[in-house]
Amino acid sequence: FFIANLFLPHSSSVPLAALFIYFPFLYLKRKNNQYLALFSEYLADATSILAGSLKVGHSLEAAIESVANTAPHPLCTEFKTVSAEIRLGMPIEGAFRNLYHRIKTPELKILTTAIITHQELGGNLSELLENLEKTIRDRFALEREIKVLSSQGVFSMWVLCALPFVFAVVWYFIDRALLFEFAASSLGVTLLTASFMIQIVAFMWMRRIVLIKP
Repeated sequence: FFIANLFLPHSSSVPLAALFIYFPFLYLKRKNNQYLALFSEYLADATSILAGSLKVGHSLEAAIESVANTAPHPLCTEFKTVSAEIRLGMPIEGAFRNLYHRIKTPELKILTTAIITHQELGGNLSELLENLEKTIRDRFALEREIKVLSSQGVFSMWVLCALPFVFAVVWYFIDRALLFEFAASSLGVTLLTASFMIQIVAFMWMRRIVLIKP
């Protein structure tokens, strides 16, 4: 707010500062979503390792240790935490409940439910994990197909959001004196600030329309 107030009127500095407050939260949410998406994508590999280890006669604890040692990041990091909790005396079902509280994805919920049910009632866990692996891989194949089908809408969204900035560059080369005079006036600053905020709202709105979740 203080930096913006050096160059802009008070009426424009307040909404601009309020807008920038949202950026750190947006960045953290984006990084968290990327982490969860990466975890979900590699979870099929984890279920494959778990099923293979159980089939050759290893215990569930040893299978979890195999995932912690061989799976890519972030799977190895999370399963190392699960393995450490089990070594410290926590029950397997409790360690997986903690994992689900950290990584709340639908695929992990199914895996956690399967392992908890197996610990309580028994059953063929390796076969269940193999079916879960196939389901996860089919889901991500569907997601990739949807991304391909919605790519034209995403491209249109970026074009529409870039148009105002392209027109500003064209105006700069045609009559930069008029552009600077307009941007320096109080009315120009107010209109530019309002249009910038509207542009951000429009971008988020269009993004919600074109990004389809399977």
